[in-house]
Amino acid sequence: MGEDAFKFELFTKLGARLKNYTISLGRHGGFGFNSSFYNKEGIKNYSHVLLSFDKNSKAVGFQFTSNSKTLGAFTITHGNNSGSVVAHSFLASCDINPEDYLGKYAPEKYNDKKLGELFYIVLKKVSEKTTNQ
Repeated sequence: MGEDAFKFELFTKLGARLKNYTISLGRHGGFGFNSSFYNKEGIKNYSHVLLSFDKNSKAVGFQFTSNSKTLGAFTITHGNNSGSVVAHSFLASCDINPEDYLGKYAPEKYNDKKLGELFYIVLKKVSEKTTNQ
């Protein structure tokens, strides 16, 4: 094989949870973006997130932006390979008790006619998750 036969790239993401593409809702009212979702979707390039809610389906929408002046934008806290946002006011206004919906959710993409492209998760009560598995 010649010198140009391979293009090896050194793996440096030790400890990264690359398989679990999730957004989680924590006990204290924050959404967490795990390393797989964070890296694949380039969340490190954004400083804020816009949240939306569909009351009927209990779906939470996430649109990432770097425009801090956008009305309703929540600041993203960045870690080494993940991020999070504290959303107490959002959860309270949507009447969502985080304790009822704790856990990890696989986000999907959706193109909303009014809001544009967003990621969303559908919240499920903790009691529903354990009985449906």
